[in-house]
Amino acid sequence: MDKEKKSGYRTLLLSVLMSAYGPVILGLGLRVGHSSTQIADFTRRTAELLAFPGTGASFWVDRAGSVLVALYMIRCGIKTIAEQKAGTPE
Repeated sequence: MDKEKKSGYRTLLLSVLMSAYGPVILGLGLRVGHSSTQIADFTRRTAELLAFPGTGASFWVDRAGSVLVALYMIRCGIKTIAEQKAGTPE
């Protein structure tokens, strides 16, 4: 993983760790009071927390996708060279 992606992944992980307690604390607060601001904040923070795993997965999918594309390009290159040596058209 290159330095920029590694830094981005660490930032994402730190963000998850720092905001993971938010929905729990706000949920406890909702049991005491039922203000619309608390409900909205609880909903927003819960949605953020649920979105984090998808964001983290995209880091790994992006990397795996790049590897697959590289392997496919290498395969196509080998196939093209083999066809040129054999004298067969594509």
